[in-house]
Amino acid sequence: MPHFREGRVKSIPDFLAVGLRRIKPFHDATRYGYAVGRVRVMEMQLLNAQRLERLIEADFEGALNILDEVDMGDYLAKARLAREVDAGLTAFLRDVYSSLREALPKDSHLMEFFLCRYDFHNLKALMKAGSEGGQSESFLEGLGGIGLDALKRGMEAPETLPSPYKEAVREFLDRKPRAQELDTLLDRHFLSHRLFLAKREGSPYLVDFASASIDLANLKMVV
Repeated sequence: MPHFREGRVKSIPDFLAVGLRRIKPFHDATRYGYAVGRVRVMEMQLLNAQRLERLIEADFEGALNILDEVDMGDYLAKARLAREVDAGLTAFLRDVYSSLREALPKDSHLMEFFLCRYDFHNLKALMKAGSEGGQSESFLEGLGGIGLDALKRGMEAPETLPSPYKEAVREFLDRKPRAQELDTLLDRHFLSHRLFLAKREGSPYLVDFASASIDLANLKMVV
């Protein structure tokens, strides 16, 4: 048995501690009460530690039987190949996000905060596919807020895209960056946009999260 299963953390390090004041905005029952209730119900269908351990030990058919105990099993019932599993999990994730979007206030920026990474992923895939010698990454359809067709049109006419995507495309077209430079370019726009959304949402916790992500990205650049 791995030794870490027997360990116990006596106290949370200061840099991991989250004060309740930082997440207070999500305790506003009039604004987030319905969404919190929906999340609590959905939590019951998450993969717990016991199911994960069973999955690790199971073969493919056994894993499908275990997953059939939770909601995502319905999306994998006919899966026989790896790509079919990927498609099923993507469809499940898409429906989860859709449910959360319906539960949140109409003026909330939370969904865009979490989903904009898919738009930037698809934008990067399009840019790499259009670059000479670039390899296209797989698209993640239906998970972001901007459709693939709209992103493709935006590659030809950046002004049709919302900010910060149009600025990212214009910079790409002007600079013609290499693969590593492209990653840096899009990460900069993505991380800055997420910090902007966190501030718009008025959540100190999300602001801390977005700021820490920027610090981590900067640290990776210098090590």
